[in-house]
Amino acid sequence: MTKENKEITIDLIKKFQNGNKEPFNKIILFYQNYVCKVALKILRSKEDAEDLTQEVFIKLYNNLQNFKFKSDLKTYLYRITVNTAYNYCKKEKRRKIKADGLSEEASMINKMINIDEKLIEEEIIDDLQRAITKLSDKHKTIINLKDFSSMPYKEIGKKLKISENAAKIRHHYALKKLKKLFIS
Repeated sequence: MTKENKEITIDLIKKFQNGNKEPFNKIILFYQNYVCKVALKILRSKEDAEDLTQEVFIKLYNNLQNFKFKSDLKTYLYRITVNTAYNYCKKEKRRKIKADGLSEEASMINKMINIDEKLIEEEIIDDLQRAITKLSDKHKTIINLKDFSSMPYKEIGKKLKISENAAKIRHHYALKKLKKLFIS
């Protein structure tokens, strides 16, 4: 998403939060294909994905007033979509178990949910790894030492020949840059 599109989205949200509900239609038009694609990856049914997309936007409408801009709207919608889809799958699983009592079918649905969760997890990991490769060497190093090797800041400072406080600051800025790269 371009910086211009992010600014337009922020402007639409602020107008909505100030009582003008009309910009919400533009938000729907802008993000409905994205939400539907995410839902389709999980549900594997176009009709279910379209129904779920409507449900996601109803949830967004009811909660957008409290949106704090701590993350990008696209990220926020992704979480709503994934959570709503998983809840839908769980309901379907319970409904099917009650309807015909077939543990084999329940097992199959459970496997499908697990496969979808793994696929989404793998996608997120791939996106994260791509974002990490775009970081500067000093930021990659600090992320690897702290987040992947679980090294304490004191040891990181010694290893990089910087103070413990400088290691904390560098890690903070590396995470900030990584978040920006990951979201975009």
